[in-house]
Amino acid sequence: MDARSDIRELLDRARRGAPDAIGRIFESAREELLGLAEHELPGDLRMKVSPSDVVQETAVDMQRGFGQFAGTTAEECFAWLREVLRHNVVDAIRRYRDTQKRDPACETSLDGFRSREQRNLGAPPRRPEDSAIRREEAAVVNDILARLPPDYRRVLEMRYWGGLTFVAIAAELGRSPEAVRKLWYRAIEQLQHELAATSSGQ
Repeated sequence: MDARSDIRELLDRARRGAPDAIGRIFESAREELLGLAEHELPGDLRMKVSPSDVVQETAVDMQRGFGQFAGTTAEECFAWLREVLRHNVVDAIRRYRDTQKRDPACETSLDGFRSREQRNLGAPPRRPEDSAIRREEAAVVNDILARLPPDYRRVLEMRYWGGLTFVAIAAELGRSPEAVRKLWYRAIEQLQHELAATSSGQ
């Protein structure tokens, strides 16, 4: 079975309620989306928000908006995700420009401080609250992360905010790459469940 057939099957499984399917679809598109975010983000904005921040926001949007996606092919799915990501880039640019207009001197000072701080500390992965993703989405994700089991939370943070490969995460956690991949799928499943519960409760 080729990659496109795999995605079609995963789309069908996701619509039938398979808990890991959406996460697996996103994982197959992640590198393409990261490259697109790196291309679309203006250079001056990257001091404020990293491409991985935008990819993470897109992952959240996919989990929440999958019910409205009507496509059935890999091409349609990836085109939809690219559009979601571009929308998030535009939102990030707008927020950044608005912030600059409100207090440019303060923003310049803070950006310089953060830049120096990240260099001094080896540029650790940003937490959701430090990124430029929408505030309400960040609050929701932070709340959900706090409720997840520690190993779920850690693998999500290392994968999304750290941008680490499964091999690198395996080395950090002392597990096999396959065990880490399964852990990540379970974490995505729980994240999806919590997001769905939060959305239905609104």
